Amino acid sequence: MVRGPRTRKGAATINKASQGETAMKRNTKGIAFASLLILLLAGCSSATKNQPPPPAEEPVAMPEPQTYDFPVLSSQLPPDSFVLQGVHFDTDSAELKPESIAILDEAAEAIRSHPDTRWVVAGHTDSRDTDEHNMKLSQARAQAVYDYLVSRGVSPSQLEVQYFGEDMLYAEERSPEAMALNRRVEIVRVKD
Repeated sequence: MVRGPRTRKGAATINKASQGETAMKRNTKGIAFASLLILLLAGCSSATKNQPPPPAEEPVAMPEPQTYDFPVLSSQLPPDSFVLQGVHFDTDSAELKPESIAILDEAAEAIRSHPDTRWVVAGHTDSRDTDEHNMKLSQARAQAVYDYLVSRGVSPSQLEVQYFGEDMLYAEERSPEAMALNRRVEIVRVKD
């Protein structure tokens, strides 16, 4: 079943609130850090001229996406949600790369081994293009993963496609590394 970002009443959706809380916590920490930095700089304005300049700030490390390494034996239930580690998309592309196939095969095996579970396949993009373009691209990415999982024996009744464009960025920065983290597909287990 293919659905857009809005679902009917009672349908499963990705918990945007918890992801929004995560983004809010990151923003709050950033604001607190900036405020502290301003206070420190204001207090240092009377420093003598003979003191060496303060050391340059270290670059902020990019957050690691939540990933899931599928067990060799898939008797263990996969977590509630995971980013398909190693399943990357080129800019403006929904084509699955050859190196993604083994990862998707393991995902299919893990999902097939639990036929009573349901999953949302959620497509995302970076923020490089228009909202309309990114919605279509995120739909195409989610659909590509959905189609591949079904071709590997996952029941279509276990999967639902949703797409969010750039609405749920994983990394807010515009560096190439951050943009790559946003070009993702997540699989989220639907709670009964």
